[in-house]
Amino acid sequence: MGQYEDNRAASLPDDLLADIVGRLPRRWLAMSRSVCKAWQATIDARRLLLLPLRLDGIFLNFTHHKFPEFFSRPWTPVTGEMNFLPCAYDNPEDDCCEVQDHCNGLLLLQDALTQIPNYVVNPATRRWDSLPDHPSIDVMGVNCMTTAYLVCDPTASLHYEVFNIPSFPCKINGHLDPLLEESEWPQATCTMHVFSSRTRCWEPRSFHRDGDAIGTIGEMKMRWLQFTCSWWWMRPRAVYWGETLYVHCYGDFLMR
Repeated sequence: MGQYEDNRAASLPDDLLADIVGRLPRRWLAMSRSVCKAWQATIDARRLLLLPLRLDGIFLNFTHHKFPEFFSRPWTPVTGEMNFLPCAYDNPEDDCCEVQDHCNGLLLLQDALTQIPNYVVNPATRRWDSLPDHPSIDVMGVNCMTTAYLVCDPTASLHYEVFNIPSFPCKINGHLDPLLEESEWPQATCTMHVFSSRTRCWEPRSFHRDGDAIGTIGEMKMRWLQFTCSWWWMRPRAVYWGETLYVHCYGDFLMR
């Protein structure tokens, strides 16, 4: 945008500008912040990107369905169809995908059998990214159970991140070393892998625990075994708010 156009955009009354850009889809509203400082100030001052969004529909996972089903209101322009993904035509009878997580209009789809995240999808624009295999995380030579969470803040960036957060070391068909079972959890330093749409790869990040441990790995394992029968629908939930990811972890503690 040239200086003349920039001045014309800045000269619009704030109320009129807010009424105009407030009608834009959320993605284009976020991009409008970069037009000029006046537009950015108007959008931020009126918190247009933080206003509650209209609920046009919901995605539901169904057993043995190829993709999650989308139940929508009649007027929504989003179809919810996932037939543009590679797995829709590569292996039409296999590779069922389900919604693992979502954040600000993006979906994190995982393989229903392996529970490995495969795609980040924008159903509104029908754009998608495939995720590379993430590295394993181990503690004292034992693989950790992990769960992936999607983070996207359109008010700050059009990029997203996927956090692969470890739960705790566990051997389903074996016993852990007693020394490992007596170790505290979470550990004082926690390493997790994060995928960034900027770098297109998984990178390790270290976080330090603030406060006491919730218990030992052995105690976490016993709590988890109580819910083994309902493992598939007992996935810990998370909320992303104010540039912070809050995760309800196994063992009933909150990771921030």
